[in-house]
Amino acid sequence: MLSFEWKDYSSDMTFIEDWIDDDAARFAGLDDGWLAEYDYRIADGMVPGKDFWCKIVFDKNEPVAAVDLSLYEGSFTIIELLVKPDKRRKGYGSALLCELISDGEAITGHKIERAMAVIFPNNIPSQKAFEKAGFVFDHAHEDGDAWYYIYESGRGIEPVDEIDIPECVDVIKKSFMTVADEFGYTKENAPRFTAFAMNEDRLLYHLNVEKRPMFKYVECCRIIGYYSLLINGSECELNNLCILPKFRHKGFGKELLEDAFMKAKKAGCAVVKIGIVEENMLLKKWYESFGFKHTGCVKYDFFPFTCGYMEREI
Repeated sequence: MLSFEWKDYSSDMTFIEDWIDDDAARFAGLDDGWLAEYDYRIADGMVPGKDFWCKIVFDKNEPVAAVDLSLYEGSFTIIELLVKPDKRRKGYGSALLCELISDGEAITGHKIERAMAVIFPNNIPSQKAFEKAGFVFDHAHEDGDAWYYIYESGRGIEPVDEIDIPECVDVIKKSFMTVADEFGYTKENAPRFTAFAMNEDRLLYHLNVEKRPMFKYVECCRIIGYYSLLINGSECELNNLCILPKFRHKGFGKELLEDAFMKAKKAGCAVVKIGIVEENMLLKKWYESFGFKHTGCVKYDFFPFTCGYMEREI
């Protein structure tokens, strides 16, 4: 599900013209207004919904930004990004760019594998917003009055850095919350369950004190998955392997698990152990499909569920 609502622009959305203040006029080619820019694209032969999209972005029914983008030979160009004046420098630009990149198919009907943006050299806020969304500086125009930024889709498993900890906590909690919702666990009846107990201090302890190998799955510009290993001699415990709900059933979990096997083997481990909610039969069967064997279960007083334990030789 998208975080923002992306609506097609129409000429009666005249409120956008009020967003073109001195800052916007200085950093964008909107001297004649947003409607004039839109009409220019149409007159130039662009077809809305085919090779050109003009979207107004809403957050909780409030319009917060307008985006123009085009598609040519498989590459997108972000023509204009205009954020409502009172919403600037609050993270809206980078957040909506991240959603556009990662959910391009839902917004435009096309997966965005490559995109370009042209930014003025002195437009620092815009540069930072695009960089947070995964764009990198490519080159400067020969006149020096414009910088070209490029995005190329990236996906993969990378080590977790300390700067990633807040986002990893969010991924873990949201991922485990689906289990809590399915089985009726709450902060009151299961305060030590991962969805409620995980926090930044705990992950920082795992990273900096226990020195656990910790890994993130990056899709486009966001972290969508996570796992860590607690190594003890020839054995290790696989902890908190998870994928955000909207990215499940696409093979990412399998990639994380197979990566964990590889990393554990390189660390000298012969056995990988896990703990799960015993009642979660779907997850149990998933791990069994990768060769995990059930080794027992324990019912703790502080959990409303039974803790199941499994292991696999590698």
